[in-house]
Amino acid sequence: MSSKITWFYLATSMAFGLQSEATAQVLWEIDNLPDALLGKIEISKDMDSYNAANSLVHILENSGYPLATVFIKNDLLIVNLGRIDEVEVRGLDEVTAALAERYLRLLLGPSPTIDDVDYVLLRDISVCFWGLRQPSMT
Repeated sequence: MSSKITWFYLATSMAFGLQSEATAQVLWEIDNLPDALLGKIEISKDMDSYNAANSLVHILENSGYPLATVFIKNDLLIVNLGRIDEVEVRGLDEVTAALAERYLRLLLGPSPTIDDVDYVLLRDISVCFWGLRQPSMT
């Protein structure tokens, strides 16, 4: 009797094992992800390329990469994290504009993250603007 149960167990285990292998999800291959996200993002090939690229952009934006774009080439999603090449400040007096521009230049270059932007805008610039608004102690 126990041999029949064992045989049934083996047969059902093999059937479910083969079924799970057959339904294994095929994923989009993603190139040029930031190191912090490697192995953490999977997008099913059940999704067409347009929606897969848009989903990946949304994931990247929510992961702190606001300038990210995604291109599709040969069944591959290629990430471009963006870059800032120029900073121009308008609408401030000359001294304040020069100060703001000096701090914003810290963001020049490839793939600034939202943390980089927050750091410059909220910490560096706000501290300096606060200092400019304070009356002179002399």
